[in-house]
Amino acid sequence: EIKDMAMNHARWNLEFGVPAEFVILNSGTTSWNQVGNDMEEGIDYFMVDAASGNGKEQLQKLEKSLGAIKPKGLTPIAERLRRIREQLQPKCRDLLAHGQTVVLVIVTDGLPTGPSGGIDHRQLVEELRTIGNELSVHVVVRLCTDDDSVAELYNRVDAEVELQLDIVDDMRAEAHECARAGNYFLAYSPELQLVREGGTFCKELDLLDERPLEPLEAALVSQMLVRVGLDAPPFPMEPIPFCNAVREAL
Repeated sequence: EIKDMAMNHARWNLEFGVPAEFVILNSGTTSWNQVGNDMEEGIDYFMVDAASGNGKEQLQKLEKSLGAIKPKGLTPIAERLRRIREQLQPKCRDLLAHGQTVVLVIVTDGLPTGPSGGIDHRQLVEELRTIGNELSVHVVVRLCTDDDSVAELYNRVDAEVELQLDIVDDMRAEAHECARAGNYFLAYSPELQLVREGGTFCKELDLLDERPLEPLEAALVSQMLVRVGLDAPPFPMEPIPFCNAVREAL
């Protein structure tokens, strides 16, 4: 599931020309105890960038590497986040100057551990707080597990961290959550899942699995989903004409 999700986003990022780095949590080559180790491209992380001119080759290398990984050992997410933060810090000022931000997606199927083992969610919370204070970053946690204890822990982390943090489960679970929240006006689709797990700045999409959307919020989401083109005129706001416009667009 993790590989399929990563490759799906890699292909779409390449298609839309959005540069992306895919950082391997546990490549098997890094000594977590040695502070200051640089991450090595092609081993610890992989670039997919259409501007490089060899995006398809980068895609193939990423797929080959993900296919060769055998999940085992620790889940030192906080330590990996620290290394990512160190690599992002020199670029942060330039990103802010251009009105840009980084979307950081943590894809995991387990509980965070320290470098020597043992569940260590406090270290994760502190690292996420540091990232929020020092960098312009939007964080998504994509859970790839049916273990309720993992979901419960990350929901606790979400409650503790003063940061834009979205917790997204797999598509089936998210569809059920949206229905349970009372948002029956849409069919939860793979495209909607792709946008939410890839990081969206639309608060209404984040709220889909939390509570029923207000009428204006539901109208906004509906227009985003069915309007064709950015230049298309907005739908009328009166209920009956709005519903008619939606039917015509479908």
